Amino acid sequence: MRQGRDYWSQQVAAWRRSGQSKKAYCEKHGVSYWSLRHWTAKLSAPTTSAAPEVHPLVELEPVGAAEASAPIELVVGERYVLKLWPQVRAAQLREVLAVLEGGR
Repeated sequence: MRQGRDYWSQQVAAWRRSGQSKKAYCEKHGVSYWSLRHWTAKLSAPTTSAAPEVHPLVELEPVGAAEASAPIELVVGERYVLKLWPQVRAAQLREVLAVLEGGR
C-alpha cells in the first residue's frame, strides 16, 4: 500500500530523532530504505507557496513542558543534527550556524 506525505513526514522525523542510519532505521521498523531516502529529499526540498519563507533544511518539533530539560534537535538537511540543550546561548548557536554555513 502506498503511503502519503503525512506518513512519510512522520517516518522521516522519527528516523531523524532515532540517531540511526537510514538503513538501520528501515530494517528495524520495516520501512523501505529507498522510499525513506526519496521522502527525506522531497520533504527537505523548498516548496513554492505563499507562506512566509522558511529555510527548507531546518525542521523543528515543539516539545511539551515535561520535556523542557530535554535537548531540541535541529536537523540541517542530511548533513547535521544539532542537539540544543536549554542552557545554550543564542551567541553560541549563531557561532555554530555561521561555521556550518561557511562550509557550503
